[in-house]
Amino acid sequence: MGLMLKVLPWFLMLMFIPLVYRVTYRIVKEKELGTKELMTMMGMNASSYWFSWLFYFTCVNTLLCTTAWTVLFFGGVLRYTSIGVIYFTIWLFGEAIFGYIMFCQSFFTEARPAAVVTTIVYFGSAISLNLPEFAPFW
Repeated sequence: MGLMLKVLPWFLMLMFIPLVYRVTYRIVKEKELGTKELMTMMGMNASSYWFSWLFYFTCVNTLLCTTAWTVLFFGGVLRYTSIGVIYFTIWLFGEAIFGYIMFCQSFFTEARPAAVVTTIVYFGSAISLNLPEFAPFW
């Protein structure tokens, strides 16, 4: 049980890295190619554009969380916990990442550096939150 408390947050954080990279890359690639401006000229609202990205992200996030939850549930890891609470927690963590992606993509105009830097900052921020108790406070 103690090992699960140490390892599970890392695996949950790592499972979202490909999603962070891919969605950031695609959003900034549309910005780089001018696709968003072209759709705006054709009459699409900005809210429709961002809701379409949110819908895409939510679909992939739901599939990813369902797969992870299934492995955890049928692997016997979640014997003593409420299965709904664990699923909802993992899913909400994934949804919160979309806000992070929206924030980070606004600083870039080229897709590949945006995806790489966003992924590195995501991973680095997760490491800083998982410091051991005996780590010095700076």
